[in-house]
Amino acid sequence: MKMKHTDAADPSSLNEGKAKTSFSSASNLLGFMSNLKISTRVFGGFGLILVMLTVIGVLSIYSLNFANETFSEYRTLARQANAIGRVQANLLMTRMNVKDFIITKSEKDRDEVFHFEEKTAALIDDALTLVVDPERRTLLEGMKGRMAEYKGHFENVVALNDQRNEIVNSTLNVIGPQIEKDLTAIMESAYRDGDAEAAFTAGMVLRNLLLARLYATKFLVDNKQESYDRVMKEFGELTELSDDLLASLQNPRRRQLATAVVENVAIYEASFDEVNGIINQRNAVIREQLDKIGPEVAKAIEDYKLSVKSRQDQIGPEATAAMEQAEVTDALISVISLALGVAIAWVIGMGISRPINRMTAAMTELAKGNKTLEVPALGQKDEIGAMAEAVQVFKENAIEMDRLAEERVEQEKKAEAEKRQAMNQLADDFEASVKQVVDSVSSASNEIKTSAQNLTSAAEDATSKSTAVAAAAEQAT
Repeated sequence: MKMKHTDAADPSSLNEGKAKTSFSSASNLLGFMSNLKISTRVFGGFGLILVMLTVIGVLSIYSLNFANETFSEYRTLARQANAIGRVQANLLMTRMNVKDFIITKSEKDRDEVFHFEEKTAALIDDALTLVVDPERRTLLEGMKGRMAEYKGHFENVVALNDQRNEIVNSTLNVIGPQIEKDLTAIMESAYRDGDAEAAFTAGMVLRNLLLARLYATKFLVDNKQESYDRVMKEFGELTELSDDLLASLQNPRRRQLATAVVENVAIYEASFDEVNGIINQRNAVIREQLDKIGPEVAKAIEDYKLSVKSRQDQIGPEATAAMEQAEVTDALISVISLALGVAIAWVIGMGISRPINRMTAAMTELAKGNKTLEVPALGQKDEIGAMAEAVQVFKENAIEMDRLAEERVEQEKKAEAEKRQAMNQLADDFEASVKQVVDSVSSASNEIKTSAQNLTSAAEDATSKSTAVAAAAEQAT
């Protein structure tokens, strides 16, 4: 079975390629940086770091501002929730005292209703100062308007209740006992006179009166239709029996009392019917207005609280997410800034220290006399390049000075040789001249033997001079 071979990249070759790429990138970056002034590199590096720090600062300020705005809104919502809670509590107290007043009809409960209603309205006004949201302002303004209606309807209930009390206290509670008193007087008078029929009829009328008053009292408490119907039933029978009683009586005094009973029964019945109308009107206001407005306002308060809670539930996670995102962003930018700062510091440091170290080594070699080395960093556009050019000039000047020194030595050697040659030539010429003189003198000695003695002193003098010249020539050589 033949094995199929596939070409696969050698991991070592891949790593080597990556290393070469990284080295090439670093070299390109250093090459680019070498064409920039050192001040430009330093200011650029610090400027980039400052930009990153500015970005971090801006993001931090933005995050803090967002957190502050969110916290402020959350605090405002909390204050709104607290304010609406107080409104709700006072509304509840208002409604409870309304119920108490309907039951007790007391001035204390009435005053408590007005007190808590005014406090509720004031708290709604306070809550309005905290609210900017249009929806919640609409809810509060609606509550305020409905509470004003609630107060007006309660005042109507109080007025109707005062009318009811006026009729009950000034009419029913006065005429009822008066009818009972008159019927009792008729019964006593008939009993004394032995008029059993009149006494019985008066007793039946009194019975219906007591039942009517009993159910009237019951109606004043429970306001039920069956109680009212029972009262009217008793009054119907009471009226018939009263008429029968009046017709059966012969005694003037008893007839007078019976007539008063018939009239008062009619007044009582009419007054009770009027009270029934007032109570029905009052109860209609309670049922159709107070019992509707109260729950409506309570529901509006609940809707308001739900709106506040919904917004709180919304901004809470939003604020948390924003802060977490800000933390991640700040951390990421900080890490990037740190890495970038290290990279910039390395690039700037290597771009300065490496050429300077090489330049120092080159100058040391130059100081040792090595003038064949290559000056590093020539061609760079930065201060290191300018320094390299200066070192190159120093090197060229040193080479030129060596050349000039060699030329000077050669010239000194040549001048010395020329001087020696000139001195030798001078000595030779002088010696030849002296010799010629001596030869002339010698050749003429025979001719002037006669004057030899005369020239002896001259010859000796010449000889001494030639000796001095010869000595000088020897010294010159």
